[in-house]
Amino acid sequence: MNLARAVGLGLACALAAGGAQAQPKQYVQVLSVHAKPEGAIDFEAFVKRVNSAADKVPGAPHTVTYQVTTGGPGYTYMIATYFDRWAETDDVPSVPEILLKAYGEVEGTRLLRAGRATIESTETAVFHLAPDLSTKPKAYDPPPAYLQVIRTYVKPDKVQEWEHLIARYKAAAEQIPEAPTAIRRVSVEGPTNVFITSSPFNKAAERDAWPGFLDVLKKAYGEEEARELNERRGECTEHSDMYILKLRPDLSRLK
Repeated sequence: MNLARAVGLGLACALAAGGAQAQPKQYVQVLSVHAKPEGAIDFEAFVKRVNSAADKVPGAPHTVTYQVTTGGPGYTYMIATYFDRWAETDDVPSVPEILLKAYGEVEGTRLLRAGRATIESTETAVFHLAPDLSTKPKAYDPPPAYLQVIRTYVKPDKVQEWEHLIARYKAAAEQIPEAPTAIRRVSVEGPTNVFITSSPFNKAAERDAWPGFLDVLKKAYGEEEARELNERRGECTEHSDMYILKLRPDLSRLK
């Protein structure tokens, strides 16, 4: 499996940031991990050991972990770390550093090798919040149980037009009570011109009330203009994917 595809999920996770602040954090770094099918249980055990070790190491980051459930590759985990300024990342210890500091060189090295043996591939990307394109953005504490994530690869020469169209959609959606929160972020490290739209929910039934993209445009701009806007959106897009992610609090280090 090519994790360059999976990284967009965490994309994902460009999910709603945890924390008490009113708005999501400015950045999210997402470690996308595709575990070996036969090693998934051992990988989860490894993550729990890392989180336990992190409790003993000053400066270890808090993380939110989601797992792909439908629409994407199986055995894929998104481990997200949020921050507002790049300076916050300067002294954050890596996983090897956390294990070595907490367990010592011999045991830490053993755990690291065992954990890596359960992984097929990994990739890291960073996404920046796009508040002018986000619908009803807010932070969630605790994190939502699920995320509907749409990953959109925009054609390089169509980015400005695509952003203009999404801004039109945002303006319309914010006037419709049933329209869900849609937190949008754009890649700043990793594949370029990738936009992630994350809509949180706690029960699948919540999605029954969500209006479709075209429905929102029709209500605001009329059927003819809505169809034109939707067609132009398609012309701006190289391709897109939609996934459902499930929160794994047992694999997260929330506080």
